[in-house]
Amino acid sequence: MKCSVAHTSYIIKFLDINFNANEISDRLEYEFNSLLEGVGDSRVLNWSIQFRLHYDRGEKILISTRLPSYKDLQYKKVTIILPIPDDNTVSWGVRREQYIVRAMPDPAKFICLDLDFDYNNVSDYIEALARRAIFYRTQARILG
Repeated sequence: MKCSVAHTSYIIKFLDINFNANEISDRLEYEFNSLLEGVGDSRVLNWSIQFRLHYDRGEKILISTRLPSYKDLQYKKVTIILPIPDDNTVSWGVRREQYIVRAMPDPAKFICLDLDFDYNNVSDYIEALARRAIFYRTQARILG
């Protein structure tokens, strides 16, 4: 099974400002591809899984419970919504007017994980929370 990480932002002028999405993707992909190599399950050996990180406002990390599966393509997609705090919460947060106004997803359709803002910068925050969510989802559904 091969892993990839993609990024989408519902925050204006946020993606790749004060962090490098490609570098974060590279590190996470390397780490989780190494982990998935050890699975050895022939049913998923040739499959690909994409972790799609969505940056948005919110109070919890949201991880999709329903994995879209495309058996003919041997592909799965996992949506992870990573809330980015505003600048009233942390010094590296975004201005409230940067959030795109839209209906928030129903938390009942997601696994919810608590947030931790104890980071010095947005790059460390994104990478740590993405790693935590991907590892949680990998352990919960794919590996076990």
